[in-house]
Amino acid sequence: WMDGATLYSLRRRRGHGALVDEAVGKALGQVQRCSLRAGAPADFATRALWTSPEVFASASPAMLKLIRDVQADAAAQERLSWLLSSERHVARAAVHGDCRQPNVLVRGRRVVFVDWEASGAGDPCRDVGMLLADDYRCWLAPESRRERQTEAMRDAHFEALLAGWESEWGPGHR
Repeated sequence: WMDGATLYSLRRRRGHGALVDEAVGKALGQVQRCSLRAGAPADFATRALWTSPEVFASASPAMLKLIRDVQADAAAQERLSWLLSSERHVARAAVHGDCRQPNVLVRGRRVVFVDWEASGAGDPCRDVGMLLADDYRCWLAPESRRERQTEAMRDAHFEALLAGWESEWGPGHR
């Protein structure tokens, strides 16, 4: 379905260049940014506590009953409010959840993310951190000669990936 190589295999070839790293960062940022713009599905706690007219209009009878039950239970409302207030500072977007180099396919500047079963709403920095951790591991403890990276190579991968991601996601998220 896609002819290309995993980011993992490209990392082990010398000279694939910063363009690939930047393209991966941009693709990840686009997925996350679009999910925010389109309105990533709100979690149940938000819907149950602050139900919008859109939720009422689209909810099934069973969902409406569940929302009524939660809104009638003061203890449930208190716990859900605490949960939401403790997570409010985290940006929420579509998160791959297993964004490691073997799950990123690249052909030219086209990037495809595969293996989405751990996906959901969450902090977008989680995916970026997973990709950076793969490079850091290859620098810190390479499993083979092909995995060895110099500090300069690692830093170049980091900077290109982050530059691409920030160009789509927005500056100031590092």
